[in-house]
Amino acid sequence: MQEKKYHTIREIAAYGGINPQAVYVAIRKGRIKAEWVAGRWMITKANYNIYRETKHCRHKKQQNGEFIFDATKGRYSIPGAARMINDMMKEIVMKEQKLYHLVRTGQIKSYRHGASYILKEEDLNEWMEKERKKIAFIQGDVIEVN
Repeated sequence: MQEKKYHTIREIAAYGGINPQAVYVAIRKGRIKAEWVAGRWMITKANYNIYRETKHCRHKKQQNGEFIFDATKGRYSIPGAARMINDMMKEIVMKEQKLYHLVRTGQIKSYRHGASYILKEEDLNEWMEKERKKIAFIQGDVIEVN
């Protein structure tokens, strides 16, 4: 017997050992990729398994099947942005707590997604350029003005 490709919310809930309401909420929030077929939500086991593997892992969070934090698309979490800054700016050491403070005080632009902050690469680059100019000024270097 061949396994079904799509399953109802109740079937997925039974498969995952969770409440059907939890599956519905995850679909509504875009955490499980589902399709509306013949008046009901249908889900593949593969899509449910992706959700189950990533639901407690912040760096693997998804919205509508797309990762929220994705360096290839220039979207970073605070820890990811701190690593990126440390790789690109050897003049300073960026700790996650310091970056969090800069975000919370509005010194670096960020966007909220639930409890998470999303930092865009262009905003981080803008901040790093300002920091480089400050460092150069303090060291007495000549700064080119564009």
